[in-house]
Amino acid sequence: MPTKHLSPPTTPNSPTLHHREPQESLLSRTILAPVLFLSFIFSLLIIDRRTSPSILSRRGFPPGSPPSKEKYSHPYYHSHQRKLAREQMDEAFAIRAKVIVGLCVLAGIGIVGMAAIGVKIWSWVYGS
Repeated sequence: MPTKHLSPPTTPNSPTLHHREPQESLLSRTILAPVLFLSFIFSLLIIDRRTSPSILSRRGFPPGSPPSKEKYSHPYYHSHQRKLAREQMDEAFAIRAKVIVGLCVLAGIGIVGMAAIGVKIWSWVYGS
């Protein structure tokens, strides 16, 4: 009867001869990761600004008036926090592409503005 040769068990951190994790490119680490992170954070900010007044108005006090402690203890918000957070994150992922486009437009405007200022400073310093 032939004996089976079993390979040693591998852990997620142990290197294997046949399988190597692909390295992230420099472009991915230096440009894409920060852009995706910032777009997600700005998306969450937009969603939070959009939903905060509706949550406060559902709880019974008008925006701008200071809420009392008993209104903060409303069971709806505390019992559904996880569901609300999940919905907000899903919506943030849904609008992230629009936020990336907005960030690119703002970056383009900033670059054009900086170039215009640079040209004006150049002509002022070196005169033409």
